[in-house]
Amino acid sequence: MVAVEEAHPTLRGKRRIRVANRNDKVVVKATDWEACDEQYDKPLSHARRDKRPVSLGFESSRSLFSDRQWYVFSRAFAWIDDSDYPQTTKLLLRLAVSAILSSNNLLCGYARDYGRLSPLFSVRGYSVPPLTVELNMFHPGFGRGTLEAAMRRLANLQSSLVTRNRIAGKSTVGGPIDLPVSPTALNIVCASAEDPGPQGHLEASICVTDPPYFDYIAYSELSEFFRVWLPNPELGGVPLLPEETEDGETFSTRLAAVFKVTLTRLKTGTPIVFTYHSRHAEAWDAIGEALDDCQMVITALWPVVADPEMGHHSGEGNCEWDVVVVCRARTPSLVPTVPPTLEAWSQLAETHRLRINAADADSMESALRMARNRTYLLSDVQCERNQGLEQGNS
Repeated sequence: MVAVEEAHPTLRGKRRIRVANRNDKVVVKATDWEACDEQYDKPLSHARRDKRPVSLGFESSRSLFSDRQWYVFSRAFAWIDDSDYPQTTKLLLRLAVSAILSSNNLLCGYARDYGRLSPLFSVRGYSVPPLTVELNMFHPGFGRGTLEAAMRRLANLQSSLVTRNRIAGKSTVGGPIDLPVSPTALNIVCASAEDPGPQGHLEASICVTDPPYFDYIAYSELSEFFRVWLPNPELGGVPLLPEETEDGETFSTRLAAVFKVTLTRLKTGTPIVFTYHSRHAEAWDAIGEALDDCQMVITALWPVVADPEMGHHSGEGNCEWDVVVVCRARTPSLVPTVPPTLEAWSQLAETHRLRINAADADSMESALRMARNRTYLLSDVQCERNQGLEQGNS
């Protein structure tokens, strides 16, 4: 231990960092953490696209946590699993505790620009910080990764008021908005999107999804960090990633299979909307090939700022913009047209004082090239029915 960050009573709620003293070190070593139930200690898979964290020496879920952290989490999850609470209550409690796993492990560092703990996956991957930072999970007032904060977020689920940020020039402005939750029961299934599922009647009015960004992030591997704590830690399907020996054919074929299944669950003419980015042309070509395979066309396309000035995400070669793609099954009423231009998008960004870096320009150019012979206009009737959804295309 080299330093301690504390909320001192004389600082009126502010924090300070001081050198660790002898008493701090004695307190840390004084507790004898008794052996815990090892049911959550599972080996990490070696069959990985990104070899971390196994290549960093972390071979099991247990190795990613300190003795204190492992003791608290293993006891918490075991208590939830063994409790007599209704299953819905157990699910909520498990959600609350799992939400702070990424802020309480040996791979948490300190973000000097933010002045706070930097959780695991803040850079969308496993990385070893220069110094490990351990949070006091039981602190009553500070830290997004404390148990108190987790339970507070759980309690806030009952409120329909949420805070959303919007870009105003070079800054963001936050404010509350009311998003009432429908009392209709939800059915959430962990399954492959290629699985047609039960053939019951379902005519959804919209589908908004976020497919994997080609070979950018292996989300299935990152999710292993959380899944080991679940009663059933298996994935619902095979992760959607291109084979390492080919240029994206597997990715486009399987994505097309997903779109085909999705179309059977939507009302006629209903759009499928997704965001995507990649500075590599083959990633966008795979999207176009998937749309062709399931006879879909693009009816709107526009850029949206996703990660503006987000520390590591703003490094050279990283995309800060996504492209929103709205597509539909091709019908005779759709009329071919031309997509927007990169110049038009750049001018629009400049009017809002937003920056488009080289990687974003490559991504947008590839998106527009992919859309060149796949963009269609809606009829007047369809436009009225879907007013607002495609207004970003202008």
